Amino acid sequence: MSNDLRPNPDVQNRMLKSQRLLVKVNIVSDADPASKTLNDDSSIATLRCEGQTAKADAKEDVSAVATTAADATGIFSVLIDEANVDQIYKVDLQSSSGTVALGAAGAVVTAGKRMLIDLDSSLDLSTAAGAVESEFTLVIDYSVSK
Repeated sequence: MSNDLRPNPDVQNRMLKSQRLLVKVNIVSDADPASKTLNDDSSIATLRCEGQTAKADAKEDVSAVATTAADATGIFSVLIDEANVDQIYKVDLQSSSGTVALGAAGAVVTAGKRMLIDLDSSLDLSTAAGAVESEFTLVIDYSVSK
């Protein structure tokens, strides 16, 4: 019985392109749609929600692929400013407060090779400033084009 332990170049190439990104995010409600805040520990996440699409769309217009945001029902998106994304394999959410799940559009690679994560939560983001706060971690497995 022979065991061929020579490296497989296709497997090695895929392993070199595979990445895992963890982004810890904190979102805080506000009755004024333009005043909600999103803080992330890496400064690569941009909130795209009701009343706040301009900042994300200034980086890249994702209106064609993003789900319509709705504060009262907790639907929002997060644009991850990671360059040269080729494919998203899996997104896991680890929530420490509130219920946050992948939304209808899921996770898509944008035309500009960034990641747009569509989220659906139990949060009412239209409540008074600071009344609702949720912290969660996005765990994203993806590949980059090199």
